[in-house]
Amino acid sequence: MVLVTFVLPLSLIEVILRTTNIGSPHAFVVHNDLVLKGRPHARFVNRSENVREVRYNNWGFHDRDRGTSMEAHRVLMLGDSFVEGRQVPVGLTFTALIERTYRDRGVPTEVINAGFSGTGTAHQYALWRTFFKSRIEIDHLIIFVFLGNDLEDNGLSLGNRQLVYVPYVTTDGGIDVVKDESLRRHAFVWARRQSALLNTAAQGYAVFRRWWSDRGDGGGSPMVAADNGVNSAEAWTETVSATLRLIERWSAETGAGSVKFSVVMINPATFYRTGTYRNHHYVDFKKGLQDLSRRIDMPLLELDFSRYPPEQLYSHDGITLGHFNELGHRLAADQIFDWLSSHN
Repeated sequence: MVLVTFVLPLSLIEVILRTTNIGSPHAFVVHNDLVLKGRPHARFVNRSENVREVRYNNWGFHDRDRGTSMEAHRVLMLGDSFVEGRQVPVGLTFTALIERTYRDRGVPTEVINAGFSGTGTAHQYALWRTFFKSRIEIDHLIIFVFLGNDLEDNGLSLGNRQLVYVPYVTTDGGIDVVKDESLRRHAFVWARRQSALLNTAAQGYAVFRRWWSDRGDGGGSPMVAADNGVNSAEAWTETVSATLRLIERWSAETGAGSVKFSVVMINPATFYRTGTYRNHHYVDFKKGLQDLSRRIDMPLLELDFSRYPPEQLYSHDGITLGHFNELGHRLAADQIFDWLSSHN
């Protein structure tokens, strides 16, 4: 009776989830014992803001398959979920649209999408250093900074530390990584990798937590440092200065290898409703980036969608604010392409 009542239905659900790729437990891997990234050729169903199947390429990113050596001018774009663009097909992300524009104009150029959801600058630097730097030839590295939650992702005391491996920025502009070595945590991660049902339940819980935290504000609510027993103002200030140091260091490292380095800022949807950021620390960070850009001659672009209602670009149902829809990606591609053309 127990077998019929519980085990068989759960087994049937497990089979359905696996065969439909709704809850693939093998979509992500920990690379070099440091950063989480996609598993090459993994398939899963995105349920953040819309429902669609995502297929990763041979490197484990939401992009077409790539080779390690250059056959054309090559631009690598690193960022979070706004760059990854799970909500739209691969060919409609702004990275793919920029690449297509170059091709249509007869300029051989590759634009590589290396965005990964839920990451900040520290994670992206670690990904570049451990995965791209020594094995992938590029001419130009562009990092995308999301002025909605990247500082939380970068700060040890500010972020939502739900993963086993979470890089953060240290005060000197370096990076370190949080590793939850508890048996309970590793057992849970192991179980998620074995069961599509458990993995789907965990993903659903994560989506619910973000929804509950965001309340449709299109940027994510801050995990207040004071809740973790530290001084909130001090933690924010340290994270701002440390992130700026990391970006300056990153620029110097790429320059030493004759790779151009640039930064693009993406505003949260709520910025176009209120004209403000969630707190003054993001204002300080933005000013710091602008000052750094002038001081070290680092090309800097702030995407500007002030002429459009945020629901027109940041929503997939016309109501809930979140990530770029297809129009948002197209307009971002236009601005970035024009900016790149003016700086080449």
